Amino acid sequence: ALEMVDSIIQYHIRTKKNELRDINVHDHGDSFAVEAFNLKAAICYGMKMHDSAKDVLREICELQNNENLDNITIHNDVVVNIEDDPALGIERLKFLLAQDSFPPEVLGNLITQYLSHGKDDLASETLEANKQLAREIISPELLSYLEAAILTSTYPDEAIPLLEKIASKHVPKLKEQMNKITDAVTVSSQEKESSMILSATKEYDALLDQYTPILMLQAKIFWDKKEYSAAEQILEKSAELCKYHEKWRLNMGHVMFAQEGEKIKESIPYYELIIEKDKDTALLDVPSVALANLCVAFIMENQSKTASFMYYQS
Repeated sequence: ALEMVDSIIQYHIRTKKNELRDINVHDHGDSFAVEAFNLKAAICYGMKMHDSAKDVLREICELQNNENLDNITIHNDVVVNIEDDPALGIERLKFLLAQDSFPPEVLGNLITQYLSHGKDDLASETLEANKQLAREIISPELLSYLEAAILTSTYPDEAIPLLEKIASKHVPKLKEQMNKITDAVTVSSQEKESSMILSATKEYDALLDQYTPILMLQAKIFWDKKEYSAAEQILEKSAELCKYHEKWRLNMGHVMFAQEGEKIKESIPYYELIIEKDKDTALLDVPSVALANLCVAFIMENQSKTASFMYYQS
């Protein structure tokens, strides 16, 4: 798919005689090229090639001098860069929501970002102000999750059964996809096996990315109550499904560390798995709280030399 999109972009470059700065989003031919850029960014982002997605969006924005950008490009640029500057991303999503037309994902993404950054009141206000629109453009699954997430800040006990109900719809899909991966491994043809495993694994990862926020929100309810053992139990129930997911490992480390005593020792393997994953890049890519907790855990376990090494490596 990437090759096909690249060929469209290269064709447009040739027809423009390499003058891509002449792109006009209101021109039918040029808008087709802009769509190709956005499609390429979406494909890269979907394949978790986040830096490549950023490069594509940066290119199309720079080509237009960041002026007269269409709403789809603005939205996609926000999505791929939101972690770098959440405040700016939220402001741009609010801007898009105020326009006469905007990508349907804008409302859900804005509410999600509010929730992700502790702005539960704004999330609730935005959903309430756009209740009818939300029913029309947000999928029932996402809308149920957003409503439950908003409820956790005011009536957490009422949110628990709602989240359990939502999670129960995801678990069978994940288990079914795990079986597909297992079946793919048993295929005799090596070439076919590789293709089937890759396809099944991608689908599983996509399903897991949908399920993980629900699971983390369930655990957070008990975390906020300082009921760390209950939070651990929530996460442990999904160990089979989530044990390779970085957020699951990080939060398992946190709930173990928070319980102190012997549990601190049990947090070490989870934090180490996260650091091991990023050892080929840099420790700076590791969440700082994970690194700090791991150093403390090493000290508590009389491994001060290891803790010092980790500290100076960071």
